[in-house]
Amino acid sequence: MSEASETAPSLYESLRLLGEREDLGIFGSDAFALFAIETRFAIPDILGVATDILTEGDKDKKCDLLYVGREARTGVICQSYWAKGDKPNPPTNKAADLHTAASWVLNPVDTSSMGRQLLAARDELLDALANNDLDDLELWYVHNLSPFGDAGLELEQAATAAKSILATLGYGDINVRGLQVTPDKVDEWLRSSDGRVVIHDRITVPCAQWVPETGDGWKGVYTTVSAAWLRGLYTKYASERLFAGNIRGDMKPRRSQGDINNGIQRTITDNPGRLWAYNNGITALVEKLDTSGTELVIRGISIVNGAQTTGSIGRLSESSTKNPAARVLIRFVESADPAVVRDISTFNNTQNEILPSDFRSSDPTQARLVREFENTGIAVYWGPRRGGSGRGARRPSDLLDSDLVAQALAAFHGFPDTAYHAKNQIWRDNAIYDRFFSDKTTAAHVVFCVGLVHGVREYKMELRWLESRTGLQNKIHEFFSNRGSEFLMTFAIAGCIEEILSKAIVDKWKLSFGDTVSLEVAEEYWLPVVKALANYVDQLMPAARSGNLRDRKRVDSAASDFQSRVATGRVGVTALDAFVPFVMTG
Repeated sequence: MSEASETAPSLYESLRLLGEREDLGIFGSDAFALFAIETRFAIPDILGVATDILTEGDKDKKCDLLYVGREARTGVICQSYWAKGDKPNPPTNKAADLHTAASWVLNPVDTSSMGRQLLAARDELLDALANNDLDDLELWYVHNLSPFGDAGLELEQAATAAKSILATLGYGDINVRGLQVTPDKVDEWLRSSDGRVVIHDRITVPCAQWVPETGDGWKGVYTTVSAAWLRGLYTKYASERLFAGNIRGDMKPRRSQGDINNGIQRTITDNPGRLWAYNNGITALVEKLDTSGTELVIRGISIVNGAQTTGSIGRLSESSTKNPAARVLIRFVESADPAVVRDISTFNNTQNEILPSDFRSSDPTQARLVREFENTGIAVYWGPRRGGSGRGARRPSDLLDSDLVAQALAAFHGFPDTAYHAKNQIWRDNAIYDRFFSDKTTAAHVVFCVGLVHGVREYKMELRWLESRTGLQNKIHEFFSNRGSEFLMTFAIAGCIEEILSKAIVDKWKLSFGDTVSLEVAEEYWLPVVKALANYVDQLMPAARSGNLRDRKRVDSAASDFQSRVATGRVGVTALDAFVPFVMTG
């Protein structure tokens, strides 16, 4: 149980769930911040990213956590506080610390005075900004008390300052806001994951007529509304509440001509009379439909499909949406059954490009792997589909996240840059996907590769919490502070597999621990090997530093030097000798 859960009142679902998360307990007062990040961004493997995004410690410049969510196009700079006992309000100075944190992250006076973890996280943020991968930067004050007005003012000031710095750096179009992340707020995010409505106002829909429909456990109407009305909803409620039941939320239009959101805006401005015909329409959950009078009235609303349409319209100026020809088809659906509500959100969103991995959910290779894992029981694998226990809930301890499986296979088989920088491309690009998921890919081999990544992560975590490190351990810890280092180490160790086993390996895809070794045991087998070979980390340093993972020539050269050191130091390394009997090569 985490330190954060010890004083947790049961009235908050987020704190109750946090109390069940023993895996987050080691992070103490940062556990709630990690839980909030996991919940908000639907991260399936928070432990895998925790040591990268936590920056608290030596020279952290008041930044406890820095998260870069490229899929959500959002970055987070976080200051965390956990109150023990009865306290009326969170300390305002902790909120003010975010002014300092944002200033150092975005525009440091001297980077040499910043901690290694913070520098690595900052490099990731700057890389995302430079590659147009972010639309929003959020300054989070995470605490376990009620929102406090004075803290909110400090956050506004910090956001204003951060916005100004970004503008001077050439990123003036990035949205910046401060946010108090409290148990109530995280509860709201948890409710959102079930497709629930969080806006409860009574709203009149400006339409002349509508068509009613009913079904099993639901009733609804469909009609047409103006772009101006949708913009009014977006302006009044903001995306976080209006799209609470939408899996994706809305995404800011990008500058590329092919971007769908950009296309919606161009249609409204250039061909408003064609918007209805071009657009698939919107689906909204409501708490109550009233069709008894001459007006269509709804109570509550959550747009579960069409967030991109609504967001694109909402970001236009008021004058741009006034043309009455700009109209959109919309469905309002009412249901009192939580299961139906959840399914409405889920099935409506399957029409969207939610994640690249979703397109592989019915792939024959994935289906076969799911069956293999079910038959062997060596781990739990659901394939690249979402579902199961939901955000915030307890998951099987041996659950294999599909993204991590793809990354582990990529890193082990020679592509650490793909594993770290192009995870989505594995699922999106057929040629890349087929490289890692084919008839050669077996459940046992997946466990072999993921077990190595887990072993690397375990050693990385162990070094992080050591109170006193040797000089060599400090050097290894410094290596692991670089983003993507775990995949670089996986790649380097995999490249030494013949030296480790003292035999030629014809086909690396046949390597495994067999069909009976669990993921947990696989990690135990790999961990001593990781610890032994990490002693040669000097050879990998040139490829580990910021941005170098994309430099294949540098990466290959570093891995070659690493392999040479392992080969010359192979004799007498008992960790490797003990590892060999467990490995199957055919």
